[in-house]
Amino acid sequence: MSWPMGIIGDKLVVHETWSGTRGGTYCYMVVSNKLVHVSRRGEQRLEGVSRAGRRRDYVYELSLDALCRDRERVEFIVFSFTNSGGGPYPSKYVLDCISKTVVEEDISIDQVLGYEVEVLNPRTIYELKIYDGYVIPMIKEINSIKKELGFDIRFRRSPRFSDTLEKPEISRLIGLILPNWQARKKYLEVIIRTVHEIYVMVLIPYALNAKTVGYGDYKGETYWYIELASEFSTAIIETPSGKKYTLWYQFSPRDWWNVVFPNWYAAMVGSTPKTPRQFIRPDIMVFEGAYRYRNELLENPPKRAWLIEAKTKITDSDLDQLRGYIESFKDIAINKLTPIIVGLERIPYKEYLEIIGYKVFEYVAPNSKGVQQYIEYIRKTMQ
Repeated sequence: MSWPMGIIGDKLVVHETWSGTRGGTYCYMVVSNKLVHVSRRGEQRLEGVSRAGRRRDYVYELSLDALCRDRERVEFIVFSFTNSGGGPYPSKYVLDCISKTVVEEDISIDQVLGYEVEVLNPRTIYELKIYDGYVIPMIKEINSIKKELGFDIRFRRSPRFSDTLEKPEISRLIGLILPNWQARKKYLEVIIRTVHEIYVMVLIPYALNAKTVGYGDYKGETYWYIELASEFSTAIIETPSGKKYTLWYQFSPRDWWNVVFPNWYAAMVGSTPKTPRQFIRPDIMVFEGAYRYRNELLENPPKRAWLIEAKTKITDSDLDQLRGYIESFKDIAINKLTPIIVGLERIPYKEYLEIIGYKVFEYVAPNSKGVQQYIEYIRKTMQ
């Protein structure tokens, strides 16, 4: 039998690997221009599990008689991801019901986008609603601002986010084809949160009509450099009056090693340290002045800084984190730190957050009332 599917006796046998968007392979049957997961047409059997439990191999046996009833051919779309996160790469397989053979045909990702995907579990309906209502409009505005202000955005070690900004329809497709509803929900939540963070950040130079300076490559292109807990700032912007500000995505006041150590320790020995450290990485930091490297902040602390948290939702555990943010920046002797929370929708605990020192903006999304309020505040405090 040829992988990922083939005929054995009176069954079509399909193999899948459930491994998220890193090494996963998922099979869908085309039914009236809709993609229906093979688990809806055949019994699922677990064939193997990786040592860490992250990768699961499944087998499905589909009755040829049931598949070919009143049909001459049945089409399947198989989505594959590389181990590094590339994809999805679609392949089309056709079951010929006359000859009882399976052949592969070419298909492009653009052709696949023309299909509707059956939602297996209603628990992701909310995330899909947020994606369609907010994420796609935010990406359009991000790309419009990038073009207007003459810069691009690069994600190191995160090709998925670069792909999302270029073609959000593909990210939406990924959020539908992962068979496990928990994986779909987690994936969509990460995309929604990250796009909102980038949107909130690009509104800063937009509000100030600021150009990006000092960052480029051999082609002379200007770009923002985004990496979690990076030693390097994301961008340096300059206003028409000549004032410079440093933008830093997921800034960490601690060493990169100290940030990643607890997760590394847990992966190696199977448990976390007895006295785990709590590490702080605000979504966005804005520093007055131009800084390329984190050690420059310690050597020459800025007079002013803005700590910005872009929130799609706030839980009780977030409150503990938000309370500790200001305290964590005492290593950097900033004279004035302005903490801000920017919400995609309504912010719970708004009054409490304002009492402990946060400036709170709600409904900061395209065509929402909070955008102009946030932009005006940036202009007022930074110009």
